[in-house]
Amino acid sequence: MKQQRISHRAGRRQFFKKAAFLGGTAVMTVLRGRARAKPLPEMPNRPRGRGYRLTPHIRKYYEKASL
Repeated sequence: MKQQRISHRAGRRQFFKKAAFLGGTAVMTVLRGRARAKPLPEMPNRPRGRGYRLTPHIRKYYEKASL
């Protein structure tokens, strides 16, 4: 049976895993209260015009295109 050597890299890897986890947890804790959505402003109840509207710039386009 061969003995396995424990390298110093394994300890460093565990350290960085824990540091990343704790850093992410700290950021999420700080930003927890800020992540709430703002309520949408109320839109005025205006009836929307349906269909196609001939506005002055569209009329001008059709006049030039018909030449």
